[in-house]
Amino acid sequence: MDYGHVEAKFLNTRVCDHSPILIHVNTRPPSRQKPFRLFKTIMDNPDFSRILLVVWSGKVAGTDCFSCGARLKL
Repeated sequence: MDYGHVEAKFLNTRVCDHSPILIHVNTRPPSRQKPFRLFKTIMDNPDFSRILLVVWSGKVAGTDCFSCGARLKL
């Protein structure tokens, strides 16, 4: 968790019983997701209720968590 920007890839052994490791260090700082925000002005749109009903009654393939996130994006 403290080193989420470091990735290790273990390669196949060749001659001896030691396996080489490639280490990649991402120099960019880890990005944080922005929290979901609902702007009240969106709800003032006269078609808001209809659009909301269409999006949430539709089917999205994937896990429940993925499906919820996809619908929020829609």
